[in-house]
Amino acid sequence: MPSNIIEKVQATNLKEYIAFFKEIKEKILTSQVKAALAVNHELINLYWEIGSKIHLKQKGEGWC
Repeated sequence: MPSNIIEKVQATNLKEYIAFFKEIKEKILTSQVKAALAVNHELINLYWEIGSKIHLKQKGEGWC
């Protein structure tokens, strides 16, 4: 093979390699964001429930 064909193949492989890992990185980042949002959602629900229970105890039993 002439060297220019080898260089073209190597350039194509490099472009595919870069595109492949870019896609992988994007998927990882997307999953990390989804996981963080899910955790935050659960924590907000937990804190809301705790706050609601405290409020009911304060109102119903005269806790200060």
